[in-house]
Amino acid sequence: MPDNPNLKSNPIQAHQVYCRLTGYQIDFTMQRLYAWEPWCLKFDEKETALIIQHNQRKGRYGRSLLFHNFIGGPNSVAFAEEDLQEIRQRKPARLDPGKERVLRSTGRDPEPKQAEAKPVGDVMKESAKLAAMLRQFRSEL
Repeated sequence: MPDNPNLKSNPIQAHQVYCRLTGYQIDFTMQRLYAWEPWCLKFDEKETALIIQHNQRKGRYGRSLLFHNFIGGPNSVAFAEEDLQEIRQRKPARLDPGKERVLRSTGRDPEPKQAEAKPVGDVMKESAKLAAMLRQFRSEL
């Protein structure tokens, strides 16, 4: 691995983050090292993870997260930079420190957990199940 002091992250570690989060178990080759270098000049491992998770939340699975598109593509760093700016701008505003202190002292989480989005198929199945239960309830009246 080249010894470049300008890298914000280690390409091997960034590759491990990529593989872990995408589920793609691909070898770290010399060709992939060359693709990782421009990425690692711009992003650290935490930012890489944020960008991958952001794309997953937005439903950009499959081809857009494939290595040759996501890391090795001709505009991948520019696109990722835009994604990172979007992530940072959409971060929720911090709570008032007093409110945060009160929530913590009463055992409540000051950062409410966001519910994970359910796949459409699961929502449709649940709706059908509830509709069947409602029909059964009406028939019993």
